[in-house]
Amino acid sequence: MALFLSTFTNKVDRKGRVSVPASFRTNLSAAGQNGAFVLYPSPHYAALEGCTVEHMKELSARLATLEQFSPEHDELSTLFSDSHQLGLDGEGRVGLPEELIQLWEPEAYAAHKAAMRERMKENKRTIPAARQAVTA
Repeated sequence: MALFLSTFTNKVDRKGRVSVPASFRTNLSAAGQNGAFVLYPSPHYAALEGCTVEHMKELSARLATLEQFSPEHDELSTLFSDSHQLGLDGEGRVGLPEELIQLWEPEAYAAHKAAMRERMKENKRTIPAARQAVTA
């Protein structure tokens, strides 16, 4: 799975294209994605989120564990219907579909990030330890 680190602020050009950072392009290539990735509106914030095609397949498999017509399944299925598989052009840019050109405004992102750091500190959040295989 590709790992994307850091934060970048890029402008969308007149044609709806935005440059993808070189480190992201390198990670997509190393993950065997050939520049393909998925973007979707965040289910929690006024922002776009993205991942590799392989990660979307994993999420789809997890969704399949829910009852097909349950409220949870219906709600979470919108993640897939709102998603767009995109590819890079020869200059490392991606063309955003019109409905995705709602990128997070930098000041709103800075306020969100500060709030998340404060909540993490208050709630003493940590990333779970890696699970150890149990042998019998």
